[in-house]
Amino acid sequence: MTVIRLAAIHWPVLIPIAVLVGLSTALFPSAGRDDAYITYWAAYALGEFGEIVNLNGERLEQSSSLLHVIVLAVASWLTPLSVASAGPIVSLLSGVLTLVYTYRLAGLMVPRWYGVMATMIVATVAPFVYWSAGGLEGTLSALVATALMYYLIDPLHLPKSHKSKWVMIVVVPAYILVRPEGIFVLTALLIGTFTVVRARAISVESLERLEEYFLVLRRLLWWALVLIGSSVAIFGFRVLYFGSWFPQPVSGKEDVSGLFTELGGGFEYLVNAMVPPPISILPLFLLAGMILSVRGLIQDQNKFWGSTALTIFVAINIVFILFVGGDWMEGSRFIVPVVPAIAVLAISVVPKIPNGELRVYAVMGILVLNLVGVVWFAKFGSISTPIWEVARIETSTLPVENYSWYARPNRTHLRDIPVSERLNEIVSVLKLEVDGRVVIMSGQAGFVMFHVAKENYQEIEFVDRHALTTTHFTECRSTRDIARTSIGLMLTYTAFIANEIEIENDCGIPRPHVIFALDVPERTVEKAVTSGDYTVVYGQTGRIKTGDTLEGIEVLAHEFIAVREDLVHLFPEPLPEVRVWGE
Repeated sequence: MTVIRLAAIHWPVLIPIAVLVGLSTALFPSAGRDDAYITYWAAYALGEFGEIVNLNGERLEQSSSLLHVIVLAVASWLTPLSVASAGPIVSLLSGVLTLVYTYRLAGLMVPRWYGVMATMIVATVAPFVYWSAGGLEGTLSALVATALMYYLIDPLHLPKSHKSKWVMIVVVPAYILVRPEGIFVLTALLIGTFTVVRARAISVESLERLEEYFLVLRRLLWWALVLIGSSVAIFGFRVLYFGSWFPQPVSGKEDVSGLFTELGGGFEYLVNAMVPPPISILPLFLLAGMILSVRGLIQDQNKFWGSTALTIFVAINIVFILFVGGDWMEGSRFIVPVVPAIAVLAISVVPKIPNGELRVYAVMGILVLNLVGVVWFAKFGSISTPIWEVARIETSTLPVENYSWYARPNRTHLRDIPVSERLNEIVSVLKLEVDGRVVIMSGQAGFVMFHVAKENYQEIEFVDRHALTTTHFTECRSTRDIARTSIGLMLTYTAFIANEIEIENDCGIPRPHVIFALDVPERTVEKAVTSGDYTVVYGQTGRIKTGDTLEGIEVLAHEFIAVREDLVHLFPEPLPEVRVWGE
C-alpha cells in the first residue's frame, strides 16, 4: 500500500494530531520540572563522552528511563539541536506518534470514526497535552505502551495470523527500558491475560474455538519468552555496566516496606488525574468499557480478548499508582502512558448506546469537558507560560542566550538561570583554591547542576541530598535507613549539618564547599544551612511572574547559594548578593 493511499484512508487522524500540537504548543510550550535535566545529563554524557555517567562521571544510571536517554542522545547527534532543546521536541513527537498508534489500536475494536474519536480524547486529556511538552519520558512511555498493546492485541483477534510476530522483539525490550516498573507491569499483564484466557478456554466445547484459544495461549507464551530473554539481557547489562539492577532514582525513592502506606496518596493522585477540575465523565466511560470487556469475554466473543487485555493493563497501572502514591509533580504524569488504553476502552462503550443522537452527545461531552480541563489546568496548574506571552517575558538581565529556548517559557527553569550563572562563577573561584574537586551539595540535581557540570566536568563532586543521582547517602550506614518518598531520600539540612562530621568520618562523604537550595519565604532552609559554618553568598526572592492570562502555579524565586565559612573570604563584600524577582 502506497503512502498516498495510506494518507487518503487514514487522513482523519491528522485532526487530533493538529489539536494536540496546537494545544501543547500554545498553552504549554515548555512544561514540567527540572528533573528532565537529570535525564538530559545522561543523554549529553552519552553523546559527548560516549558513555552513560552521572554528574560526577561515575557509571551510575541517574535517569529513570534508559530508553529516553538513548533517544535523546541519538536525536542530538543526528540534528543540530542540543539535548535540552531536543527534549521537549522528542516529547511532542512521541505524543504525535502515540496518537497514530491509538488510532490503530482503536481500529481493532471499533469502527473507523470511533477510532478517530478515541484519538481525539487522548489529544485533549490535560496530563497528556501537558507532558507532550515536558521533556520527561511520559509521552515516550505512552508511545511504547500503546505500540505494545497494539502488537499484543492484534494477533489475539486473528490467532492464525503471523502478522507482527517479530515486532515484539523490539517493543518488549523498549517497554522494559522506558520505565523501571515496565518489567513488572508487562509480567503482570501477560500472566493476567494468560490466566483469564486459559480459564475461559476450559469451558469451551467447540474444537474450532478450542484451537483458537490454544493459538492465543501459544502467542502469549511466545511473548513471555521474549520478555524473559529481554529481561536477562537488559538487567545483565545494567549489573555489568552500572553495578545495579535498577536506576539510582529507584534506590533513592520509596522502598518496598513503605508501599502500603502510600495508598491514600495514590488514591488522591488518581482522582486528580482522572477527574480534574471542573469535572470529567471519561472515568465513567472507562468503567463501563471495562465491564463490557469482561462481559464479552464471558460470552466467548473474540473481539473482547483485546479489550480484556486492555482492561488488565489499565488495572495494573492503577494498582501501581495506588501503591507508589503517585508523584509530586503537577500534571499527573504517571497516568500519561495509560491514557490511550483508557480512551480506547471508553470509546468502545459509545457504539453500544442505542440512540445515535445520544452517541454524539456522549463523545462531545467527553471532548468538551476534556478541553475545559486543559484550559483550567493552564490557568491554575501549569508552570509554563503560554506561547503568546513568551515574548513579553523580561529577560534583559538574564543571559538567556546561553540556554535552550525552552528555559524561557518554563518559570522554574527561568528561576534557575541566575543561580546557574552565579554557581558557575563561584566554582571557577573555588577550584583554584581547594584541593581536589569542588564539592557541591543540593537536593536540586536537574537544571542548575546540568549547566554547572557542563562547564566544570570532572572538577566538581556533586552530593545529592535526595540520592537520585549519587549514592553517597544510600551507601552510607549513617543515612541509608532514612525515610524515602517520591521525592527521594528525606535527609534534611538540619540533620545533615548536625551530623556533618560523623557522616564524613563514618562514610567518607566529603564536607561540601558549597550548598545551594530552594527556600520558602520564611527562609527556614537557609537558616538550617547557616546554622553550620556556611555563609550565604547569593540569594534571590520574589515571585516568577511571566503572564497575565493563564498564570498557572505560583513559582517562588526563593533560592540561595552558601559557601563554607573558611572559603567566604574569597568573595568580595558585601554578602550576600541578592536578586529580587518581580521588581
